Amino acid sequence: MGLRRLLQDLIPDHGPVHTVGDSWNDLSMHAEADHPIALRHSPPEVVAVCEQAVPSASAYIDLLLGRGRD
Repeated sequence: MGLRRLLQDLIPDHGPVHTVGDSWNDLSMHAEADHPIALRHSPPEVVAVCEQAVPSASAYIDLLLGRGRD
């Protein structure tokens, strides 16, 4: 079951979908996202389909929340 279908079934009024992944197996998930994000250590093919590459999932969450990393 794809990410979009899962969200439609469980949370039909969801907002934008953000995904964070680091490998080829995440490509189909990223294809369904409004905001696909790669980790910096991801293969170039994964980074190429994403909006940006971040050092970690927690760093991306901090960015979304407007918090700086110390």
